[in-house]
Amino acid sequence: MNEKGAELFSSQIENKINQYLDSNYSSLDFVKSNIRIDKTLFSMKISSKENKHLYFTVSYQNKNIKDTYEKDYKEGTTLFNYLKEKQQTEIKEKTKEIVKVEPVTTLDQYSESVQKQIIKEDNLLSLRYYYIEKEIKTEWKEESITQEITDFINTMINNIITPKYYNIVITDKEDITKSIKINHLTEDFINNNNKNDIIRDIMNNDNSNLLKENKITYKVLN
Repeated sequence: MNEKGAELFSSQIENKINQYLDSNYSSLDFVKSNIRIDKTLFSMKISSKENKHLYFTVSYQNKNIKDTYEKDYKEGTTLFNYLKEKQQTEIKEKTKEIVKVEPVTTLDQYSESVQKQIIKEDNLLSLRYYYIEKEIKTEWKEESITQEITDFINTMINNIITPKYYNIVITDKEDITKSIKINHLTEDFINNNNKNDIIRDIMNNDNSNLLKENKITYKVLN
């Protein structure tokens, strides 16, 4: 009976949702889905005309209307969830490297031109709007760690993959309980004359001036 009643009122509730959209989001250029009914919950998916993966939901229940615009659409959560998976797959196909991709900030915090390129999915691996996380298992020696990081970053560069920075977890391949996460490494690291010293300071748990000058931070894990 409740389900039948909900269906009978669906057109009225759809009108209420449309009025809500007109009042709050008339400036958006979007596509509306058909109304969905789950017992007494009515919902409608509102997608960007430019990218169907950028969307938010408007829901009606117990005479209340609410939406997920702020997080899902303005901040780009739905789009970024899709893009992260897509780019991780692309990087693996290009380099055989398993990485994690994350946006540097929310969609609304990028400049308008960067937002447009992200939404259009235009050559995103070379757009420095994201960072890469990677775990590397190697010998617990500064030379080995430096070389592994350098090789990894060079692999990315050679495949025209250019994140804003890298967060790299270094794990001792002989003892996985020894692990350090190095944050905000950039491409400049590979040509840095002090890169061995940077790694040595990190291994010695020394938050040195050298690290601060290069804006590199780290965290001892485990």
